[in-house]
Amino acid sequence: MDVDVDIVFLPALTFIDERLSRKIVSEKEGEKSKTGISGLIPCTQCLARVNLWGRRQRYYDKYLELSIRNMHNEIVIPEDDRPFTWNRIGAANVGSYEDEVAYLTLSQAAAATRRFLRDYMAVSLHELQIPQTLFSAFASSRFERYYPLGKSPDLLAGLLPRSSSKALRTAQVEDVRAAAKWPVRGFSPFEGQLLALKRLADSGEPELALVGLMALVEWLLKDNLPPEILGASKRRSKAFEIFQKAQDYFQLPDGAWDILHAARRLRNDHVHERPTSRSSSYDPASVRYDNPETAKVFNAAVFAAFELFRSINLSRSAGKQLQRTSD
Repeated sequence: MDVDVDIVFLPALTFIDERLSRKIVSEKEGEKSKTGISGLIPCTQCLARVNLWGRRQRYYDKYLELSIRNMHNEIVIPEDDRPFTWNRIGAANVGSYEDEVAYLTLSQAAAATRRFLRDYMAVSLHELQIPQTLFSAFASSRFERYYPLGKSPDLLAGLLPRSSSKALRTAQVEDVRAAAKWPVRGFSPFEGQLLALKRLADSGEPELALVGLMALVEWLLKDNLPPEILGASKRRSKAFEIFQKAQDYFQLPDGAWDILHAARRLRNDHVHERPTSRSSSYDPASVRYDNPETAKVFNAAVFAAFELFRSINLSRSAGKQLQRTSD
């Protein structure tokens, strides 16, 4: 059965106070408050509302009435009418109903959050780590009451180590919502490699990321150009020749091929003229991004590579449709 989960994300700030307790405040409150010994750490609070279904929903009003009257041992769901997926034996009283609903809420919220992160990655072209657990998680079967389950990992465990990576484009709410309507699918090898190369560029190696990107694009072209276009000796074909043949075969938006050609030339420059390597004293923040030419070219080339990937997939779909029509 499909479960509806409404998610709201709230920008927040967390810090350790003088008593070594972690505090969390909204962004506006953080601007006015004194920071603790750790300073302010940006984070995001996630609120998820899970709509109950079946017997859990049918008996909710009864639970709410008994819970408000503090009648914790009263029966909410008779034993012979418990849902098949109920985790406890016997009849459900107020306490066990709360625990069961809290467990259900957290598990569904975790699944919905992971789905959101996958859609965000697809929209923003920004690789994120999908956590196996929810940090500082708690559930509430009533708006004014909270039920921590077990020992939830603290939020600081999720903040350290802190990532300095940035998305290639801003993820708009409308785009993420549109992505959520499509069935879940895994990232293709090409998409996965692009995200990995973006992570390499974020770590301070845009030159190596650009070299890898151009090799990936060249592989994509060799794998999808027809033999009669590519020629028999595709393994010995130079990248320039392959790009020229592909430009005549695959239609891309204006300027996309120019970006890929510029990236290819800069890639050749790094490979043949001025290769780089990271030393133990190398500081990517102070060296690479004082001269961000390669990083900018890499970012632009990623978008062009995605346009090429989309064009190839559309041509494949059109070819399959034409074949079905002829059959």
